[in-house]
Amino acid sequence: METTRLIEKSQECPYVKANIFSRLCFWWMTSFIRRGAKEELVPETVFETLPELKSLPAYEEYRVFSRREEIKDKELRMGTVMNAVRKLVCKYLAWSVFLNSMTDLLVLASTISYYQLLRQFSLNTMVVPLEYGLLSGIFLIHLLADILITYCNFLELVGGLRAKTIIRGVIYQKLLSVSKTAKHNVTSGRILTLITSDTEQVMDCLSFLQFIITSPVMSIVLVIIISMEIGFNVTIVMIITLAVIVFIQTILSYLSGSYYGWITFFSDKRVNSVRELCSAIKLIKMNAWERNFEGKIKEQRRKELLVNFKSLIIEAIPNAMGIVAPHIVLFAVLASMYWFKQIEHLNVAQFLYISLMLGTFEDHLFNTFATAMFHIAEAYESLERIMEFLKLPDRENKIVRDDSSENEQTIALEDVSATWDDNVDTPILKNINLSMKPGQVYCVIGTIGCGKSTLLQVLMGELNTLSGSIIRKGRLNYSPQEPWVFGDTIRENVIFGEPLDLVKLQTVYEVSKLIEDIGKFPLKDQTIVGERGLKVSGGQRARISLARALYRESDIYLLDDPLSALDANIGEHVFQFAIKDYLKSKTVLLVTHQTQYLKNVDKSLIISDGEMSEYTVDKDEDEQLQILSKEVYKVGKHDDATEKKDYLERTGQGFVNWGVHWYYMKKGSLFLLFLGVLFLLVVLFITLIIDKNTAEVIELNFGNYAAYRQALIFYAAGIGFLTLASLGVEFIFAAFNTRASILIHADMLKEVIRAKMMFFDSQRIGVILNRFSKDIMAVDHVLFLVFATFIYLVLQLCFSVSFTLYVYPMSGISFALSIILIFIVFKFATKTIFVLKRLSSSSHSPVLSHVSDTIDGLTVIRCHDVQQRFWEKYSELLDENNRMILALNSSYFWLRTMITSIVFLILMATSIIMLRFTTLSVTLLGLVIQYILHVSEPLQTIFQTFIRMEDAFTSVERVIDYTELDKEKKEFKELPTDMMWPRNGSLTFKNVSLKYEGTDDYALKNFSLEIESGKKVGIVGRTGAGKSTIVSAILRLVEPEGEIILDGINLFNLPLAIARSSVSTIPQDMYLFTGTVRSNIDPNSIYSDQEIWNSLECVGMAPKIKLLPDTIYAKVVDNGGNFSVGEKQMLSLARAFLRKANVLILDEATANIDNETDTLIQDCIREHFHYCTIITIAHRIKTIMDYDMILVIDKGELVEKGTPDQLISSGGLFNELVKKSTDSVMA
Repeated sequence: METTRLIEKSQECPYVKANIFSRLCFWWMTSFIRRGAKEELVPETVFETLPELKSLPAYEEYRVFSRREEIKDKELRMGTVMNAVRKLVCKYLAWSVFLNSMTDLLVLASTISYYQLLRQFSLNTMVVPLEYGLLSGIFLIHLLADILITYCNFLELVGGLRAKTIIRGVIYQKLLSVSKTAKHNVTSGRILTLITSDTEQVMDCLSFLQFIITSPVMSIVLVIIISMEIGFNVTIVMIITLAVIVFIQTILSYLSGSYYGWITFFSDKRVNSVRELCSAIKLIKMNAWERNFEGKIKEQRRKELLVNFKSLIIEAIPNAMGIVAPHIVLFAVLASMYWFKQIEHLNVAQFLYISLMLGTFEDHLFNTFATAMFHIAEAYESLERIMEFLKLPDRENKIVRDDSSENEQTIALEDVSATWDDNVDTPILKNINLSMKPGQVYCVIGTIGCGKSTLLQVLMGELNTLSGSIIRKGRLNYSPQEPWVFGDTIRENVIFGEPLDLVKLQTVYEVSKLIEDIGKFPLKDQTIVGERGLKVSGGQRARISLARALYRESDIYLLDDPLSALDANIGEHVFQFAIKDYLKSKTVLLVTHQTQYLKNVDKSLIISDGEMSEYTVDKDEDEQLQILSKEVYKVGKHDDATEKKDYLERTGQGFVNWGVHWYYMKKGSLFLLFLGVLFLLVVLFITLIIDKNTAEVIELNFGNYAAYRQALIFYAAGIGFLTLASLGVEFIFAAFNTRASILIHADMLKEVIRAKMMFFDSQRIGVILNRFSKDIMAVDHVLFLVFATFIYLVLQLCFSVSFTLYVYPMSGISFALSIILIFIVFKFATKTIFVLKRLSSSSHSPVLSHVSDTIDGLTVIRCHDVQQRFWEKYSELLDENNRMILALNSSYFWLRTMITSIVFLILMATSIIMLRFTTLSVTLLGLVIQYILHVSEPLQTIFQTFIRMEDAFTSVERVIDYTELDKEKKEFKELPTDMMWPRNGSLTFKNVSLKYEGTDDYALKNFSLEIESGKKVGIVGRTGAGKSTIVSAILRLVEPEGEIILDGINLFNLPLAIARSSVSTIPQDMYLFTGTVRSNIDPNSIYSDQEIWNSLECVGMAPKIKLLPDTIYAKVVDNGGNFSVGEKQMLSLARAFLRKANVLILDEATANIDNETDTLIQDCIREHFHYCTIITIAHRIKTIMDYDMILVIDKGELVEKGTPDQLISSGGLFNELVKKSTDSVMA
């Protein structure tokens, strides 16, 4: 679990003790905003989150309610989960409905005051005090309504955050308990998407849910009120028109929202591909697969955005109808009044009153209700996906614990059969019988895929047994074959939540042979190792994983091949002092391929064809064991871990650079943006013209049917043009957004995939995934809306101000004063808001990283029974994220309340002065009041929208950060003229030196060597000697100095892709990608099926693949979870064999393979690659004993070179390794 700057002690949230007036007006935020304006905010200075948003108590409350629901409904359904969630947020929903209803009533009262004002104004020749009161009431009521709706939004935020927190907790708890078999059907990217975007959709839905109630109710009230002015017949026409429009909008909005399921389907696949890209980046670069993966992710992105574009196009119709619908309804009312001969009774005050009422319809039915249906559809799709995950079966631990028994047996298996796939009847393990006692070491051997690791999974309860019984006595510890090291200090990785005992810890370090390694690190065991242990070597990861198992006091220790990555000295030390001595009183089950240790265990067992039997080492085998090797220690690309103290992302300061805005606009197309602005101006102009013309006709031509008919024709034509212009706006901005999203993602992907290896070693996967998931989602969905809204508000403000200035020029003074005061308040608050936004974004990455860690180490977490500890850590991270989100949004609400108060009070004064000192017609008075209100709305929201737009642009800024990474070298000086280069495979190293970024010492020093074509060279050396650095130099994973000449061409002068493709590399760190067996062996799809089968035959995997349902097209789950570690390594070998390059590099490629299979592989290499130049970093000394040349590397220098016989006779370091192997077997 990662080290983060979690809150240690912060002040209580000021909201808790604030009075009702302070809460309504957000005065409780003033001191915090002031503090943020004076000093730089850091996470520790942000106040605590609300008690109801704390993850642990919220989840406990959910569990209480969910149990009650489960009693009612035995089957887990969406309703079961949501009913429990609903009961926990019903208070906020109820308040939301109440406050929205109050706001609606206030807006209704304001509209009635507007009507009364116009009636009084039309009846009186002089302004009377009642008119001043009515005018003041309009603005004061709007002010109160806005304060209430802002507080309502705050309560909706709290309720939504509470629901999101609970659902995130439910998903994480399910992750901790889901069966291993079922989890194979869900990719890591899918789980991360569930926790991020799907829970966000549920939260957004709760903010709109109340409109399903309030909008229809308010609409009915409005219909009743309007009917009093227009009569029964016209009311029926109006209701029918409303019903048709609302029906169309609702259907289209719901249909648009339903596309979310497909959007997230492709988004899941894309995010999972990015995760695989980051996890296996070294393998991808080694094989020059960057273009392949870039194309794969781009195709997934194309499909995702194609569905999103379809959704936007469908959504464009109800959005455009939201603008046009009030005018359509008003036209239907006027036309029906004309038809029924009622229009002669319509005065201008009634017309403007009805027009304003229908504007309220626009808010309630045509916008909010349709938007609510859209979000409900999206949330439903998200909940369907969440429920699909929650319905996966849990792990069923059928092991019987019998700790009170006096029987000496710690484990007893009787006729146990098991399989990985519940749908397959053929078991992997068949009728296993095993009895284990304390103080004994049991060793299990067997070929790859025979079921060794499966046996350990069964003993831990990770796999369900088909038959038989298992009885276990005592606690159990586990060290996995693929070492799991999470992002924290070495010490935290080892103690793993157990009480700190420094004496015991020191002993564990000693027996695990970690003392010397830890001494090299700058902060000793307080050094942070990167995600998945990327900053330490394979051998160090294996020993840290083993040390974790040793530190925890237990009765039974399951060790899955922990010695495979250790050299002869370290392997012997660990086996003798850790396994034999430190665990001498314990029950130890050791899975290994290192048969030299069989003579020193109490009982050896062999698994063959799923059946277990005792294995006895006879004399002949004893002689054979003497020539078997111990592994040469394999180091990663750099042995020193560079300390990284702060895992929070760079947060930046102040406003987003305007270059970021320009970048986004260019990616979206400046031409499309110009067209969008032009069409918006047309929409505003047509709206003003048709309303003004109709009002003037009614006022000036009272009772003139011919004039009415012309006005209706003009109004209908205007509606037609308005519809086209509105649709144009929606379509243009949809195209603008889609184009920007495609290009921005493509830019980031291109730069990330070509970044230096140092970038991936210094960045956690969760941080990178945050860019490709949450930040890209913000670009796709949030930025599009706020950017278009901001442009619309600016244009609406300019248009409304222009019209008001035209009617009353002196109003410019009040507008200027409002803008100045708003800017002062805005400037006062923005420093706090922008810092909080960046803190909020950076606090989200640790959540993703923690979930990623949990996915990778789930088996270890459950075996060590630390699910509660990981759950508590996850809850802390959620609380940290909620804390930043609450503070950020509360700052928004404070700013909105302050600006609203300023705007309404100033404009109210302006309107009163205008009423007193100007002579206006009823039409102009009615329109100018409407437009002053239209001025107030943009002035209230434009700065808040600007901040939200800046928030969204922060995501673009973070994406741009990833387009400015240090990239691998692009330049090249030459290209091979021979299309078949390299033909021979001769290699020459001339003074090759290499040092890793951030270090001063060279990992490889003046390395010079000539390797003739077709020669086989073995490389050995002690820990940290620099063996794998030679591979890094050949493949230019880090740019070295000197020259490496392959068949006459310097590899450093070639393009990277050609240089890397010229050799075939098989690394120790194997990785299988989600897809099929075929796509894993041949990612570029350039070989035939027969060639695939030939490569599988070559590595001995063909029989296994033929047993799969779809053979080479069989599914491969996340990181090859449905294959054993040895089988994954064999498939990795098949990749290299398929290419048949003239240079083959094996970097401890058979580390997790048994001796028999290793022999098969070596025979295959001799038979099929006899023409190749082969460089092998030795795993087993036996493997390289017949090689043409042995290189011994020490401290980055070549210290010995010669044939095996020459080096043995010279008595040097190689002789010591060979002798050590033989002595360990004879001991």
